[in-house]
Amino acid sequence: MGYSLGVDLGTTFAAAAISRDDQVEMVTLGNRSVVMPTVVALREDGTVLTGEAAVRRAASNPDRAATGFKRRLGDPTPLLLGGERYTAVELLSIVLRDVLGRVTSTEGTPPDRVVLTHPANWGPFRRGLFEEVPALAGLSDIVTITEPEAAALHYAASRELADGQVVAVYDLGGGTFDVTVLRKRSGGIDILGVPEGIERLGGIDFDEAVLNHVDNSSNGALRELDTRDPRVMVALARLRQDCVLAKESLSTDTETVVPVFLPGRHFEVPITRAEFENLVRAQVESTVGALSRTLRSAQVGAAELSAVLLVGGSSRIPLVARMVSEELGRPTVVDTHPKYAVALGAASHLGPATAVSASPRSTRATPEPTPAAVSLASGAAAAGPSAGGAAAAGPVPAPVAPFPAPSPLPDGAEYPAAEPTPADAPARAAAVEPMAGPPAPAPPAAPPPGPDPAPWAQDDRGAYPADAAPPGTEVAYPPESPTGPFDLPAEPPPPSERPKRVRRAILLAALAAGVLVIATAVAVRDTSHGSGGETSSVQAGPSAVRTANPPAPQAPSDGPPPSVVVTATIPVGQQPGRVAITPDGGRAYVTNFGSDTVTVLGSKLGAETVRVSRQPSVVAITPNGKFAYVTGNGSADVSVLDTAQRAVVAAVPVGQRPSGLAVTPDGRHVYVAVQAAATVAVIDTATNTVSATVHASEPAAVAMSPDGRYAYVTNFGVGIGPGNVSVIDTASNTVTATIPTGVTPGSIASSPDGTHVYVTNFSSDTVTVIDTASNAVTSTVQVGQNPANLAVSPDSQHVFVTNQNDDTLSVLDAGSDTVATTVPIGPQPNGVAVAPDGHSGYVTNTGAGTVTAFKIG
Repeated sequence: MGYSLGVDLGTTFAAAAISRDDQVEMVTLGNRSVVMPTVVALREDGTVLTGEAAVRRAASNPDRAATGFKRRLGDPTPLLLGGERYTAVELLSIVLRDVLGRVTSTEGTPPDRVVLTHPANWGPFRRGLFEEVPALAGLSDIVTITEPEAAALHYAASRELADGQVVAVYDLGGGTFDVTVLRKRSGGIDILGVPEGIERLGGIDFDEAVLNHVDNSSNGALRELDTRDPRVMVALARLRQDCVLAKESLSTDTETVVPVFLPGRHFEVPITRAEFENLVRAQVESTVGALSRTLRSAQVGAAELSAVLLVGGSSRIPLVARMVSEELGRPTVVDTHPKYAVALGAASHLGPATAVSASPRSTRATPEPTPAAVSLASGAAAAGPSAGGAAAAGPVPAPVAPFPAPSPLPDGAEYPAAEPTPADAPARAAAVEPMAGPPAPAPPAAPPPGPDPAPWAQDDRGAYPADAAPPGTEVAYPPESPTGPFDLPAEPPPPSERPKRVRRAILLAALAAGVLVIATAVAVRDTSHGSGGETSSVQAGPSAVRTANPPAPQAPSDGPPPSVVVTATIPVGQQPGRVAITPDGGRAYVTNFGSDTVTVLGSKLGAETVRVSRQPSVVAITPNGKFAYVTGNGSADVSVLDTAQRAVVAAVPVGQRPSGLAVTPDGRHVYVAVQAAATVAVIDTATNTVSATVHASEPAAVAMSPDGRYAYVTNFGVGIGPGNVSVIDTASNTVTATIPTGVTPGSIASSPDGTHVYVTNFSSDTVTVIDTASNAVTSTVQVGQNPANLAVSPDSQHVFVTNQNDDTLSVLDAGSDTVATTVPIGPQPNGVAVAPDGHSGYVTNTGAGTVTAFKIG
């Protein structure tokens, strides 16, 4: 008897359910639980482990295990397992292959149909990458639906819903949050409005909050640890597990303790439910706001809801139900097993009585399910996991890198049918237990390139310049943070594994068919630069021009392009991120993400290190050179470093995952992009306290105008494809304009003459040039692969851009908006800074743990 299989590849757990004869039930995947941890580990003998076996391996060898990698889907930085590089696509396919093997072993036959679920806020780029997961696991003709849709199907099947009743599905899982509004109709369910989600928000972040509580309660005991010590790595892995257990116990108990076993030091940290709720309240508030926005998009009032269905493991937190009920005044329903709801709904998706469609008012299309039989290749027909808990993972395929934005091919060039196999593919295949059956089929040849794109295009969430990238393209985590909290160290892939532009063009052709057209408008700054704060909203784009005081056009620089000559390579800490030079040019400060330090380089290239907050990302120096402000992506604070004492003198709480920051020209304030809180925090440097906050969608980096009147903030654009730049009036701390950019805008810098702002688009391989007089995009410059950061020369004539994936430094002529020269620089270049005299600079090399010093001719 055939059956359908629904699989929920969650961030922290994977679950599976089968549907047969109108009966839906879970399949046990773990040894002690129905679900299995989404963890992959690599043993010393090359065997791949998944699930509980991988969790045990991670406790003793955290450097050989990967967790939370679903959130890294689309991140170009590979993860390392025992020195082997893996992408999130590979790791997800290994887990899926193990799920298929276990289910097939239990049922005796492979499934007839497979339904996979994904977050509702994924755009076409990440959905395109996700489609590679079943292909690598040996599946074809699978069906995908969003996680809230699957949960709603389960809810409708298990409860009597009258036709016309409306429910909201609030899905707070281990790594993502999604919300969808649905209406029951005869024979199916309608999706109302536009489902919304919050990327990088879930149980993992709540675990991190508990870990930070432990650190703060022990006077920074964790920050003092040397994370290079294997004993420390094991201790932190165990502590993370204990933080998870403490968080879960607080859903049923009012207090608990977290045991801390560090090398040479053992103690306990108590935590109450009230303390935990205070730690996560801001994040839960953001989910409630997303729920309200989704109701507005669906044109549904709170009174029209029959209930709010809470699914996902993190929805068990009592604060969630309480805040949702208080906000909407409606009852909440927590599923008996919230971790199972998505898998159960997915299994029943293709049944005759459950059809999901978009309502006429919906602006989001839902693909019609096609009940075609699923072809199971090598992986699905396996007999199940091997002895010792090892997944029958099969030969690990060649790394799959994201290919979000193609470069046009030269005239007469053609697309090859497939990319050459990486040089180390045979070795990788031999290192993992093979599965029976033939290998997965090779991808089909791509069609020839189509006509040039229109100057503007749109997708289901917004408008953007069409030359920036394919619609909806996004990357999970740009280079503001090379890795996640206590994550595996990353290093650059070898040339044979780096993204190929022809593969990007192939993916673009495949994704183009899924583009949805929705009109949108973006507000831009009003026609005056006055301080009154009044704005007028017009359609943004190259044609939007402010009439008052337009700057004179910049002329191309005279003479040949500047020469860049490498003068020294300086070892610093692990995974150097950003670099800033003091106003007098005498010292440079380098953040070392992997070693929780800042390296101070002197004029004679001497170096000393200062320990700061966890996972330091960006550093900015006050105009008088007395203080350096450092964001700690693994903490909720900004460290204040006294440059004379070489010591941290204050820690300013701003919210989880602060990233970019900039100091105002008068030195009175620091503007900090706080990713998890979706805000820009304004620090008063006189008191080192937050004096104001400004809402931002997904803030990444900040730049100040030379006169200090405006702060420019890049927003990743997660869930809405290309990102944008928010323009904040610093007098009123309000957003006065929003300017579209390319995909995954990261670094941003203002020219010293104040006429232009430059933005790197990490996934578009471009730099966006914005005219500050009109707040309009005047040019999009193609640079190298994955531009990470940029700096403008003091004379505003040139822009220096690090290209992380081809190890080069592009030098742009600011007058002509063209690349004047490209220079090989170092492994995985990241941060860049130019000295105040314009004659020298520094580039951090994340992949090598070094800084390249260079002279400018």
